Amino acid sequence: MKSKLLLLISMLVIASMVVTSCTTSPATEAPVGEEPEGETEAPAQEGEEPAAAEPITISFWNGLGSPENVVLNAMVEEFNQTNEYGITVELTELDWATLYSKIVLDFATGNAPDVLTMHQTNLVQNQDLGILQPI
Repeated sequence: MKSKLLLLISMLVIASMVVTSCTTSPATEAPVGEEPEGETEAPAQEGEEPAAAEPITISFWNGLGSPENVVLNAMVEEFNQTNEYGITVELTELDWATLYSKIVLDFATGNAPDVLTMHQTNLVQNQDLGILQPI
């Protein structure tokens, strides 16, 4: 039970890092004291609404079964309904064997998910294959 709880907590940490990385883009920010190149948006005037953000969809695969998947589904549904940034998490539930086979094939064809759950015993193998990427 503790390992499942640890897995769930780890998954939430990873998901929050992905969401955070999707909402900020430090690589495109201008260095301090310099103006960014190209077109820039004028700051919103008082009383004006800020420009709407482009919708973002995060694909999230998991192999969790009951009862953890019930909690995860509720968390994803709540996030999708309450976030204010135009982000939608698209959750795909697979059995573990299918998930591990599908990730290798879909990574090779460029269709891998943005986030997935994985057993700790599979981390090294998937990192060696280049599937796991730093955030």
